[in-house]
Amino acid sequence: MNIAVFAKAESAAILSAGRYDYYLNEVLQPVSETWQFYTNSRGELVIDSCRQAGELTLRSRAICVGDDLTQVLVEWHDEHSIQALYDLSAQQCYWQINADAEQVLALPAAPVYPLMRVFTGGIIKRVAQLGGNAPIIVPDIRPDTLANQKLRPYRGTRRCAFIADEEIHIQGARYRSACWSFIGDQYGEDSRFWLDTQSNLLRYTWLQAPGQAWRVERVAVKP
Repeated sequence: MNIAVFAKAESAAILSAGRYDYYLNEVLQPVSETWQFYTNSRGELVIDSCRQAGELTLRSRAICVGDDLTQVLVEWHDEHSIQALYDLSAQQCYWQINADAEQVLALPAAPVYPLMRVFTGGIIKRVAQLGGNAPIIVPDIRPDTLANQKLRPYRGTRRCAFIADEEIHIQGARYRSACWSFIGDQYGEDSRFWLDTQSNLLRYTWLQAPGQAWRVERVAVKP
């Protein structure tokens, strides 16, 4: 598993960075999800995002060529350490847990969603390009998934639809946005996603269960 290509080049600057804040029933939660853009030693754009919640650290890094992701590295760390490298050009996933022998899995031909919020706008845009209803591949982090299956390719289906152009406010700043539905797996008909003019996720809301309303917002963006 070659992960050196995801490292920032020594002389490269951080192109942009920020974080997403999580609110449950309007109360800020102890979840840290940061993201940054930089270039690797080959001059390719890398998107790097890390989420920490309790004892769990989840990190996704993706190499971008134009609008396409060519490789995605996802890491899961709690009592287990799991790595999954999604090579979209070879249509293979290289998976490893706790430094055991690496396994090579076939990767279905579908867009990959690397879990983190910084990638959400891109996958909504891709599903819209595919007609608004399309299969996608997600590294499996479902709560009932056993450790020896975490981060393996999980095929789901997403539907999306444009709802309206809206102006929204986040921490005193105003943003022009497009509101979308994005439905599938845990996201139901009432989920809403607001994208900026570059299709970056600004905010989303979803109802996890009765009495559990989530709101996630992009803040502290540094050019």
